[in-house]
Order: sequence, then structure tokens, then C-alpha cells
Amino acid sequence: MTQDEEWPICLILSGTLEGRDFINHDGTLTRRLRPIEIRPMTLASEGRFLRDSIAALLEKADFSDEVGLMGLDEFVQVLMHAAAYRFGLAIEMTIEAIGEAVEDRSTSLALDYFAGAYFVRTNCDDDMNPFMTPHWRRIDTTKALARKDREDPPPSRKRGRKT
Repeated sequence: MTQDEEWPICLILSGTLEGRDFINHDGTLTRRLRPIEIRPMTLASEGRFLRDSIAALLEKADFSDEVGLMGLDEFVQVLMHAAAYRFGLAIEMTIEAIGEAVEDRSTSLALDYFAGAYFVRTNCDDDMNPFMTPHWRRIDTTKALARKDREDPPPSRKRGRKT
């Protein structure tokens, strides 16, 4: 929560649905606050924006998408799922995948770099890595991503990559 004497605006950010329910339950709060819900990404609503954002990142980093991952709807869906349908997290994973590629002295982004970035973030086995398994829809990525917060220290070495 933030408040400024010179600017009579109060901003409350919550990552839980309970916050919205609390506001909607109290008439005084509903008159004073305007809840805005940020919904999870979908391919139809944010797919183009995510692709364009990643293309801008690749251009800034002097990288290419030689493999054509960004043109594949299934890859974009896997990335969204791996990021628990959160745009910022999908961008973070892309930046981490670019970092993985830089370590390999590559200028092209491939699927295995996303798999490596996901592993570093979650420390999960290959069968729980959405970029490594055809059964990616079955993975509860919110739980996998929460592992990073519970485990210390995070993995520091790259996993063996499938080619």
C-alpha cells in the first residue's frame, strides 16, 4: 500500500482473489476503491503481444529465432504455462533463456535454453519441465515455481541438454 500527501491516491496491490472479495464485501470500500483484476494470459488475448515483446528482446540482444519458436502456437502455450500464465514471468524466463544461450556463445534461441532457464528457476526433473515433456499440460507450474522460494540455494549448474 502506498499513499502520498500531495497526491490523494492510494494504491493497494494484491496477488490474491481474497483482496477483491474483501473490497466487494464492504460498501465503504467499493465506493472508494476500484478493483482491477489482471487475468492470466491466454494465447488468444496476449499471444501476439508476448511474441512481439520477445521479438523486441531478441532484437535488442542481437539474437535470432532461427528455429522459429515464436511462430509456433504450441511453444507460446508451453511458455505461458511454464510461467503460470503470468506475462512478466514469461519475459523473465525468456531473458534467462537468452542468458543460457549467451553462456553457450550462441546467437540463436532454441528450446533447450528455455528448458535450462526453467530448471534453474525451479530445480525440477526433466519430466516436470514443460519444455522437456509432451505432457506439459499436466504439470502444476505454480507449485514448481513456488519450489524456488522454499529451496536454498538455487541450482547453479546447467543441466545436460537434449539435442
